Amino acid sequence: MKRPKTYFEFIDRFLITSNAYQIPTLMVFSKSDTYLEEELLEIETIRKIYTNLGIKCLLISCYKKKDISKISDLIKNKTTLFSGNSGVGKSTIINCLNAKLNLKTQSVSKITNKGRHTTTFAQMYDIDKNTRVIDSPGIKGFGLVDIKKNEIYRYFPELLEASKNCRFKNCIHIDEPECEVKKRLVSGEISSYRYESYFNLIHDKK
Repeated sequence: MKRPKTYFEFIDRFLITSNAYQIPTLMVFSKSDTYLEEELLEIETIRKIYTNLGIKCLLISCYKKKDISKISDLIKNKTTLFSGNSGVGKSTIINCLNAKLNLKTQSVSKITNKGRHTTTFAQMYDIDKNTRVIDSPGIKGFGLVDIKKNEIYRYFPELLEASKNCRFKNCIHIDEPECEVKKRLVSGEISSYRYESYFNLIHDKK
């Protein structure tokens, strides 16, 4: 959530793609030891939004070794890709999972509050005999491929569910009349954070 900040739209682009290709996804809030009490409350609100959508969320601290074992249990006997903005702590987490790897890491820039692109290419590492992780370079943007503008809502589970009760079958939930998505947005059943991501994605698709 800070140093570097990851935006909702960035997260939702990942989730849309993993949903489209049926890839199980875990959301990790790293660096929990750096947050103030009010920031932790904000993170808890965000966690509830995504947990209610079936996305497992963990709040961890590599510095304090908090809940690293939960990641170990979830990725056991699998091959897992770690992805996200530069500086969020992907390589640091992998070092916590297997200290023998000793991957190179750097602190976030104090000037820009962004990562320094320490990892420059994707590489797979063995955590144990049957568990592997892929450390990927930090990325600034994540585009949607082969998903049409009028299909984006299908990859937002809460929008897809609400859309069944829209007046028009081709409703894209922007300004159509009797739109169930907009009704649930007003009532608070659909998160304004998530809808804003959807709205921005719709207008980004020319």
